[in-house]
Amino acid sequence: MIPLIFAVIVFAITFLIWFGLNKWCICISEMITGEYEVTNIFDGAFYALFTNGGQNLFPGNHVLGAIGTVLGILVLALVTSALTNFIEKRAEGYLTGETAYRLKNHIVILGANDVIYSIINQCYKEGQFILIQTSKDVKQTRREVFSFLRDDIKRNDIVFIYGDRTSAKDISRLSLPRASEIFIIGDSNEGNDHDSYRDAYNMDSVNALAKVLNASECVGRIPCHVLFEYQTTFSAFQFVDLSDTIKTHIEFKPFNFHEMWAQKVLVSGKAGYDSSRNTYISSYRFLDEKKDGSFISESSEETVHLIIVGMSKMGIGLAIEAAHTLHFPNFVRDQSKRTRITFIDENADKEKDFFTGRFKELFRLSRYRYAEADADTDLDAAPWIEPEEDWLDIEWEFIKGRVEQKEIQDYIATAAKCPTHIVTVAVCLPLSHQAIAAALYLPESVYEDCLQILTYQKLSGDIVRNIAGEAAQNEKFRYSKLHPFGMIEDGYDQDLDDDQRAKMVSYVYDSFYTLGYCDVAFKDYNPEDYQTRWLNQKEGVSKRLSSKFNANSISLKLRSIGYSEGMSKEQLTELVEKNLNSMAFVEHNRWNLEKLLTGFRALTSKESAYMDELRASKNSDKWGKERGKLKNWPTRAHIDLCSNEKLALVDPDICHFDADLSLAIPNIVFMNKIS
Repeated sequence: MIPLIFAVIVFAITFLIWFGLNKWCICISEMITGEYEVTNIFDGAFYALFTNGGQNLFPGNHVLGAIGTVLGILVLALVTSALTNFIEKRAEGYLTGETAYRLKNHIVILGANDVIYSIINQCYKEGQFILIQTSKDVKQTRREVFSFLRDDIKRNDIVFIYGDRTSAKDISRLSLPRASEIFIIGDSNEGNDHDSYRDAYNMDSVNALAKVLNASECVGRIPCHVLFEYQTTFSAFQFVDLSDTIKTHIEFKPFNFHEMWAQKVLVSGKAGYDSSRNTYISSYRFLDEKKDGSFISESSEETVHLIIVGMSKMGIGLAIEAAHTLHFPNFVRDQSKRTRITFIDENADKEKDFFTGRFKELFRLSRYRYAEADADTDLDAAPWIEPEEDWLDIEWEFIKGRVEQKEIQDYIATAAKCPTHIVTVAVCLPLSHQAIAAALYLPESVYEDCLQILTYQKLSGDIVRNIAGEAAQNEKFRYSKLHPFGMIEDGYDQDLDDDQRAKMVSYVYDSFYTLGYCDVAFKDYNPEDYQTRWLNQKEGVSKRLSSKFNANSISLKLRSIGYSEGMSKEQLTELVEKNLNSMAFVEHNRWNLEKLLTGFRALTSKESAYMDELRASKNSDKWGKERGKLKNWPTRAHIDLCSNEKLALVDPDICHFDADLSLAIPNIVFMNKIS
């Protein structure tokens, strides 16, 4: 930059002197024709340099003319060199990520791991810049990212900048106050050794973002999607709230890779994303699909049995999502019709202790059993541990053994053959080759009798797809029921991250307190106004996640009452009203599991007796205060955590919520279709 400034100054002084000596008059036409009479050194330099005349017409002093000519050449050389260096530095800064950009309405991604491909492929809009900050080598990262993007994505719309996502100084270079959306995912070069630290780094990054945004002129809140590697870290945000420092300008939206993939399988049914066709390449079978193509209803005899081989992070995530989701109306009619979740793992004894300890309040009320596979054990004859109050519609099995053991193979084959069980086998072994081997060498009858066999493949699902004969679309092929899942390049799903349905669920609940009645028809619903209320709720993160769990259950509820895509809103409303009792029953069962999984507990017999006394005394104020006191820290006991029958006795004023949320479903479904 200094040579450029010097050259400009010299060039400007030279021409000012020349213009002055020529009384600010330039006769270009005469200089070109050779008729111009040189009167000073600067005329001579200008003439020799710019007219290609090659003659120095300065009278009597060729030396001074030559010096003037050389000076002009020197000035041009300096200017050319300075401009070249400037362009080279700008280019090098672009390639190495040292250049800062002033952007607006852009998407910021902090980190570059394999999840980035699905984020860009789904979130990119033409004309909107995506700014990627990474601590990796920017040149190599750019090549890697560009290799996996859709062909229609303009590479010039994606810019890279080198930096640390936890550094406020580096973050301040990202034009954050003008960003439309932020993703914090971390870099892949942190490696497996750093997986346990990545969640902490990502949370440090949130704090750094908040610091920068709070010191800026940012207006409103920017959606900030934060990837958490561990389910335990992610689950913590289901029952805690963030500080006001973070909430001032950040809409905190945590997501977990394993949970999102579990939702793909259990909620949306969508598999991997084909970037070349801009569509999903295949779909999973819904776990409640019967052999005749219909789904579990109130009159069905069938139940879902999910067998998870391997208590890995993916296996645990799939089980937790299944407990949130798989609730069916035939349990209303027959309370033996439970969803069964079975874990098979060679360390199931230790993993069981960790799992049940983590969800101790759930297992205080759950029916479960543990068995070890050996030649002398009949796994189906293992005794069940029965809770004192048996009203949950999920039961659990923990089986210690390896999938290649004969006892395990026989157990899976017997389970798949059961006429009243709809069996899905999910092989969740963390190493891809082990998962493929376990899926390929199941008993022959399992491939025919089960609904599907899910095979965890973290890096790529192509091997399983090819083995399954998907390319040939051969439905009768032996391995046609194999489906890969858990691929990291498809680790983000924009549809599952959409909060529109969750906001509407939350509104129905909140309308009772703001309007005095549940506005299931959404007559007073204003999306823009409710966005502010949605963001400013007390215990905002946990309440938003709770509404999302409810929204994720809507599709299954609709399948259970026979809804099909061709139905009108009026037909769906009639269908819901006809099945309202069972739908409300199912919703309360789902809510029970949600609260137990997020750390709440049911009242003890002593607490229940005390609340019964208060209710009998008709002291509603004291009853309400004690109810709230029990629900809050450190007790975390919820009076509504009970069976449907008991709920009408202990908290009759709250029973309508389950029915109201069900009545709102037709409006939620069709308002989302319009939008």
